[in-house]
Amino acid sequence: MDQRATDDAQQMLRFLAEHTSDVIVRVDRGGVITHVSPSCRLYGYAPEDIVGTDALALFHPDDRDRVVRLRGAVIAGEKTDPLDHEYRFRLANGDWIWVEGNPSVILGPDGQPEAFATIMRDVTRRRAAQDALRESEARHRLIAETMHDLIIQTDSDWRISYVSPSVRALGFEPEDLVGLRADELMHPEDRQRVQAARGRIYTGDDDQPPSEHASRFRTADGKWVWLEGTPQVLRSPEGKPMGVLNVLRDVTERRAQAQVFEAAFNNAPVAMTLIALDNTFLRVNPVGSAMLGLSEAELIGRNANEFVHPLDVGLNRAGNARLLSGEITVHDSQRRCRRADGSYAWVHLSVSLVRNADGSPKHYVSHAQDL
Repeated sequence: MDQRATDDAQQMLRFLAEHTSDVIVRVDRGGVITHVSPSCRLYGYAPEDIVGTDALALFHPDDRDRVVRLRGAVIAGEKTDPLDHEYRFRLANGDWIWVEGNPSVILGPDGQPEAFATIMRDVTRRRAAQDALRESEARHRLIAETMHDLIIQTDSDWRISYVSPSVRALGFEPEDLVGLRADELMHPEDRQRVQAARGRIYTGDDDQPPSEHASRFRTADGKWVWLEGTPQVLRSPEGKPMGVLNVLRDVTERRAQAQVFEAAFNNAPVAMTLIALDNTFLRVNPVGSAMLGLSEAELIGRNANEFVHPLDVGLNRAGNARLLSGEITVHDSQRRCRRADGSYAWVHLSVSLVRNADGSPKHYVSHAQDL
């Protein structure tokens, strides 16, 4: 009965060795291959091609020292690094693949190591995926560590779980903020508004531009800066919200400049308007509203040519065309402006074109003064 069990076990082992895609290799103490399973044909070899050869010759030259050290560590019973069990193996056609092995010692009758046995598995695809993941992580880490914008990740309780090194510009170290609730850093007057926006982000109802996601954050020295963000919800595979990832930019100076512009625009002693490229009003200051006899709200969206004498509309169009072409930077003219009551007034009009950072046209700015 014991002999039958032994025979069955041997048959099972032989079946596994002949049908598994893993390669079973036995190497003697001198490093010579004494046995290899038929699955080596997947690598382009017949068993008889490599039995009797030096095992190291099949490994990449850059990996051979590591393989020798691994053998020594296995004999000594030392703990080994899992990465040391991966090395490059030469196929019969000369190509290289990554294989993973788990060498173990075979003891002789005297209790001394007489051979090694290992099961080799092709891990080339896994290795390529891991390398690609490491490269991707390295790129993202480089971006996070070198960009000026601030990256903050918060969990579902609004606690900060990650903050990029650029937070040092605010006087903090990243570890100073991890674990804090994000609203602890916000100006008290902004918290309720940000909390409401956060709720809309979670439900997918937020369609506000980045400027609407600006709020004041406290720096390490107690000052306040305006940060503008583009929050994105992080979701589990089941679609459940797990937190928010936000890329924040310091817009303190830009907002200060905007405030200066607003003050100059609203308090200018002449009529000022911002006009879209389609010639509709975007903004009208108080003097402009008084000149036309309508409030800013009533003027926004209306075509500016409605308030120009019909005989002067062509002059208006010609000037805009020269501004768009870059032929001139300011177009000055005298024309008749129509008021809401139908009366006309002669004005001196100066129009210039505001361009985007890439040089494309953005909108017109006009100054009008009664003559």
